Amino acid sequence: SKAAQVLMVSQPALSNVLSQLEAELGVPLFERSGKKLMINASGKLFLRTTKNILHLLDDSLSNLKNQQTIAG
Repeated sequence: SKAAQVLMVSQPALSNVLSQLEAELGVPLFERSGKKLMINASGKLFLRTTKNILHLLDDSLSNLKNQQTIAG
């Protein structure tokens, strides 16, 4: 519920997205206990890897913009 509030989406919508992601990846990312959701080892690995990818993307975009500024 807290994550849904932060993301400004409904809790059921967020649960659906997370379930779809797990189904697509073929691995659970969270341990579920009643209404509690805790990230598991696979989820932590996926999060770390995804953050690295997003940082690389940001760096790539910055490099492209800098290259255009210098060349332009």
